[in-house]
Amino acid sequence: MDQKILSLAAEKTADKLQEFLQTLREGDLTNLLQNQAVKGKVAGALLRAIFKGSPCSEEAGTLRRRKIYTCCIQLVESGDLQKEIASEIIGLLMLEAHHFPGPLLVELANEFISAVREGSLVNGKSLELLPIILTALATKKENLAYGKGVLSGEECK
Repeated sequence: MDQKILSLAAEKTADKLQEFLQTLREGDLTNLLQNQAVKGKVAGALLRAIFKGSPCSEEAGTLRRRKIYTCCIQLVESGDLQKEIASEIIGLLMLEAHHFPGPLLVELANEFISAVREGSLVNGKSLELLPIILTALATKKENLAYGKGVLSGEECK
């Protein structure tokens, strides 16, 4: 399955890749990514391909991105990855944060804040993403529902 995703990602358009990703069950993609990352194989290329085939312009793509992003954070925090693989994943997640819509960035920021409060971050490597997420959030011009009001991205930050 990973080779199919990678070969579809190599095509000029992402249409076939999007179609293929939509046929997969929810846990298939996260399991595949986890297995490849732990083995130290093609995790970066696979992650890039998944993001390419999951545009934020479609709800299904946005939901898939969020699930993969959260999965990657958990993977990095697990301590099961080689240092180089964890760094590559964090780097890719940093690049992708600016593509996320505002409400999703708010959710991700709140997840980090909750994890810090609960003390559930094992190694803290994923905390490198929080300033990137907050910066991306601050650049959003759209109004975002937060608490009982509506705030701009900068105000949410």
